[in-house]
Amino acid sequence: MFRYAIVISLIALFAGLLHNEGALKPLKDRLTELRFAAASRDPTGGIVLVEIDAKSIAEIGEWPWPRRIHADLIKSIDRFEPSEIALDIDFSARSNEADDSALEAALRAAKSSVILATFNQPASSDIQDRRTIASQPLARFRDHAWLASVNIEPDSDGHVRRYPYGALIDGKLLPSLATLYGGVSPSTESFIIDFSISASEIDRISVIDLLQGRVEAQRLRGKKVIVGAGAIELRDVFQVPHYGLISGSLLQAVSAEAIVQGRALDEAAQEISIIGLIVLAVLVWAARCSKWHHVVLALIGCAVLVEICAWALQVLHTIVLDTSAWHVAVLGFMALTVGREIDLRRILLVLSDTERHNLKIVLDQVVSDNFDGIIVVDDEGTIQSISRAAAQILKPGARRNWIGLPVKELAPVEMLMAMRNAISDCAQGEWRGAAPRELCMQGDGADERVLEYVVTPSRLQENVDTSRGRPADRFVVCLSFRDVTERRRAEQRLAYLAHYDTLTGLPNRNHFTERLREVLKASTAGAPSGAVLYFDLDRFKTVNDTFGHGTGDLLLQAVGRRGLELVPSPHLFARLGGDEFAVLWREPIGKEDLQILAWRLIEQIGDPYEINGNRLTIGVSVGIAMIDETASEPDLIMKQADAALYRAKKAGRGLHCFYESSIEAELRVRQKLEMELWDALARQEFQVVYQPQFDLGSRTLVGVEALLRWPHPERGMVPPDEFIPVAEEVGMMEILGEWVLHEACREVVRWPQPIKLSVNVSPVQFTRGNLVASVTKVLADTGLPADRLMLELTESLFIQESGAVRRAIDELKSSGVGFALDDFGTGYSALSYLRKFPIDAIKIDRSFVFGVPNDVEAMAIVQAIVALGRSLGIRLIAEGLETPDQIRVLQELGCQEGQGYCLGRPQPLQVIMGLLNQGPGPF
Repeated sequence: MFRYAIVISLIALFAGLLHNEGALKPLKDRLTELRFAAASRDPTGGIVLVEIDAKSIAEIGEWPWPRRIHADLIKSIDRFEPSEIALDIDFSARSNEADDSALEAALRAAKSSVILATFNQPASSDIQDRRTIASQPLARFRDHAWLASVNIEPDSDGHVRRYPYGALIDGKLLPSLATLYGGVSPSTESFIIDFSISASEIDRISVIDLLQGRVEAQRLRGKKVIVGAGAIELRDVFQVPHYGLISGSLLQAVSAEAIVQGRALDEAAQEISIIGLIVLAVLVWAARCSKWHHVVLALIGCAVLVEICAWALQVLHTIVLDTSAWHVAVLGFMALTVGREIDLRRILLVLSDTERHNLKIVLDQVVSDNFDGIIVVDDEGTIQSISRAAAQILKPGARRNWIGLPVKELAPVEMLMAMRNAISDCAQGEWRGAAPRELCMQGDGADERVLEYVVTPSRLQENVDTSRGRPADRFVVCLSFRDVTERRRAEQRLAYLAHYDTLTGLPNRNHFTERLREVLKASTAGAPSGAVLYFDLDRFKTVNDTFGHGTGDLLLQAVGRRGLELVPSPHLFARLGGDEFAVLWREPIGKEDLQILAWRLIEQIGDPYEINGNRLTIGVSVGIAMIDETASEPDLIMKQADAALYRAKKAGRGLHCFYESSIEAELRVRQKLEMELWDALARQEFQVVYQPQFDLGSRTLVGVEALLRWPHPERGMVPPDEFIPVAEEVGMMEILGEWVLHEACREVVRWPQPIKLSVNVSPVQFTRGNLVASVTKVLADTGLPADRLMLELTESLFIQESGAVRRAIDELKSSGVGFALDDFGTGYSALSYLRKFPIDAIKIDRSFVFGVPNDVEAMAIVQAIVALGRSLGIRLIAEGLETPDQIRVLQELGCQEGQGYCLGRPQPLQVIMGLLNQGPGPF
């Protein structure tokens, strides 16, 4: 008995030591949290939280917010007449003067009391450095507001459980925000926050809803308002009991509610826990002669009773009683009581049985919850264990307990045979393992499902064979299977995607190449064994840019349908990618028949399409490569067809062309030109020349058009219409355009007279580059006034009209840059551009000027253009003036300016300088 008393004392002492060392604090905190959950209470409704949430940040579109927004927020809250407004926001640093003044004015004008946040923060990032510095609002803000501390100190586990009544800021005791709202005196003490107050019931208002007037007045009138961060990305969040992760402003609101409701919790004296342990130890000693299960039940009842009392103290009297040591002692006394009752051998036996039982439960659970179908069957064909997935796969919808039933009622015949053979082989010692097999079975509907399965037999040993007096063997087989239908379908889908285009359903490039390789292998010497016809769609990019990619996709599908009608089986019509298509003719065919097929492709693929109410017209040119014994690889045939297509397009589009060896020479010349273009750019071979523009009335030089020229060191002057298209195709025009702009501005700004400079702008410079930034930088670098620069635009730019193009033109226009519409009348809908865009000048295309004055139609067109320009107040410039009669007639019609060979050819800088010094022009 003495030993029993010693053990009781040691248990009580151990529990007390754990409590004194703080080892039981997690248990204590958890019990307190459970009491919060068991006694939820509503907030008073007198505190309202205005949150800076994710929606507000997204709609305002920036963070941190300018202080004028905080000023607007104060005004929006103040007009609803709240009693107090607290801003849990750091205003310790200066912003810009305008915003700071706006916030100061809002604070000064507020009718409600405004409280600003102040707090202590670490003086450095060194965790050993305990010094702090005070972070307070600027003095200009403090003069019009109350100050409150918002410092919160989490426990060692990172959870916030306590809240201070105040804090020393710069040696001065300031009340905390909750203390100020609760109307109690500040101090350096703290209280336990009552998290039984329902944080979710505190009224929350989004800042953006308040700023945009979507909040009713009664939600704020007479209330205490807290403004603070609510968005997760602002990182003003704390881990708290009961609620988990909440924002700092919501924590301030719950703390204020606790003070307002008189729910600031205090801890009970430590002596109560010690006295309780002594009383509990005495009671256990007194019950030493009672039955063990009575003692255990009494201890459990004691623990429950103590916890009920602790809950009542916390709920009714705001006292937190620490019962953790009592519960640890109860567990120790229960273990001691049970240990006295059973000896070590019985303990080991119980542990062994429990382990075996638990292992069986775990294994049964593993089988039952397995994602695969698993059935364990004994040698009599009875189901011993089964997973839920097995029944769902084999008998979907059948809700039965299959354990103990014959497996033949569930499994297909093929699986039954596999299980029977596996048991037989295992019994005869011939089992060598089995590879996974597949089984196709009919599903609920017409769908066929594919199951992958494997059988594994096992030999089990019985305790004793009663007939022979020795251990007997029995067998079980485990059938594992899974539904791989979706996997097989996915594999089939991948195989399809590897050979067919998903948009049109046509064979793709891989499929086409494989079939072409088969034809090449089968080709023999002599006559051609087939042909490849290759084409792409002219103006397809225009359709995409004008009507959108959805319309472009529908057009590609329509092209695919027409192509299939033109190409019979076994020949192949394929989409190689983008707007590229090809025909593989897999039988010997003559050139005449290929020409017929090519013309049919050109005519029928090129016929207009009606898509989404739009009439779309595209063009087709066809390149043809014959397949014969000289072709060894598909890539070579495709390269030849592509080369033939290049020549067909170069000849005028809408044509077809057979591959010839001479085409290779043309391509090599073009490729050489591409390389020489890049070399010329690197060696600075390009030059800028200027074509003069004269006022037709005064005969004075009023402007020049900057033109690009390429004096090749070997070939001489390369015509612009030869190298500029190549430069556009290889992506060089953006670089060349910017160079011409900079070079021309640099030279013209030094001329003695302030004449206009016109520079052509490629659509590429709008769509690929930042034209506004480029022009602005060039003008700033060269010093040329913006009003002397005229950018010439072609009507092709407006075919792909977008908001970005319009914004760029408007921005440059506002800076003083002028715009001229080049080649007017030759494009798509020129009149609409004059209405939509700020055009300063119209350049009458040389094709109309050429017929003046003898061509009646040309005269009518020119007269109409001049009349249109004069009615709109747009300056008119005639291009391509080559005779004095043309100059006279254009002047009489009212055209103000002109340029052309009759007035002056494109000249280098020095010649133009001479013209500036001559006076009136040469006509």
